[in-house]
Formats: sequence, structure tokens, C-alpha cells
Amino acid sequence: MYKTQLTVELTSKGVSYTLQSFSTKKGQIPFSEIINIDVVSLDYTTKFGGWGHRKNKNGEAFIFNDGSFLHVQTAKQQYYFSISDEQKRACKRSLEQYKQEKE
Repeated sequence: MYKTQLTVELTSKGVSYTLQSFSTKKGQIPFSEIINIDVVSLDYTTKFGGWGHRKNKNGEAFIFNDGSFLHVQTAKQQYYFSISDEQKRACKRSLEQYKQEKE
């Protein structure tokens, strides 16, 4: 059986993500490199051509459910992480706190 799992965490250092499928891909995006971060709605089919781990001129996307995405923009790259409704609420709370601390 084939199973893919995406884990995204907002920490005090930045955004950490782990994609587990046939292999494991881990990444860390430090807050010092992040230009913009927000929860957005996205037409992922038009922008990335479907589901899964996608990479193209629009950036890198981890699309495993429809709905909201955590959008992270750095000077070199844009990332899109699909998130559930529960994760959306948690992300919004964390981002509000991060933006208040940043001001």
C-alpha cells in the first residue's frame, strides 16, 4: 500500500516540513528568509497541474487536499503547503502571533 504524508510545523525558527512517501524529504525555511507568509486559497490545478509534490516556475507545491494553502515566499522560491481546515485555524493563530511579534 502506498501512503503519502505531509507534516508542516510553524516553529520559533521558521517553517519545517516533512514529506513521507517512497522516500522522505525534509525542509526548513527560516523566518529570516521569509518575505511573506499567509494562508491562501489557490486553484492548484491551473497553477500546478494536479495533486502531489509539484515543482515548476510558480514554485514548489505540496498538494494533498483541496482548500487552503500555507503560502511561504522567500527571495528565491515560493512554497505552497496544502492544509486542512483544522490546520488552517492553527496556522492563522500562529501567523497572527508571529506578525505581532515582528512589529
